[in-house]
Amino acid sequence: VDLTVADACLTLTLCQVEGVESVYVTVEGRDLPYRPVRNLGPGALLLSDGGDGPAAVTLSFWYPRSDGSGLGTETRELAAGDGLLQDVLTAWAEGPGAEGLEAALPQGAEVRSVALGEDGLCQVDLSPAFSEGLPGDPEEARLAVYALVNTLAEVEGVEAVQLLTGGAPLG
Repeated sequence: VDLTVADACLTLTLCQVEGVESVYVTVEGRDLPYRPVRNLGPGALLLSDGGDGPAAVTLSFWYPRSDGSGLGTETRELAAGDGLLQDVLTAWAEGPGAEGLEAALPQGAEVRSVALGEDGLCQVDLSPAFSEGLPGDPEEARLAVYALVNTLAEVEGVEAVQLLTGGAPLG
């Protein structure tokens, strides 16, 4: 436990340096046998204030850039727990707070349900307004879909994302 806490402290400290996104810890050039994860980043750590409440998780939320140059991210902290996927979708749907990013959820679109299977497949059932409200430009529509998929993929345990509208796969 002490070594795991030391890894977490080292990771959180070094990742505050500009340009450092993850830390790879070795001892005399050898992997550490007690830790299967090689690159540690702040998002991989569950943090708690020691209270009885749920731990927090830090995730990247993806949104299209306002200038059309692809996707950008902003970091948010959410309470970890059973409803994390729904909380992520709710927070993502609120849109970005960072300048230079724009919301990707089409107006009027709603998330009907979200479920994570044991195989790591996250199924998100969206209202028909999602597909109807996507931009007409295929590249802009692709960015909106990838913003949602990339955001969900930040959640531990999500290996793949399937988008549905009315229970049928999104075309």
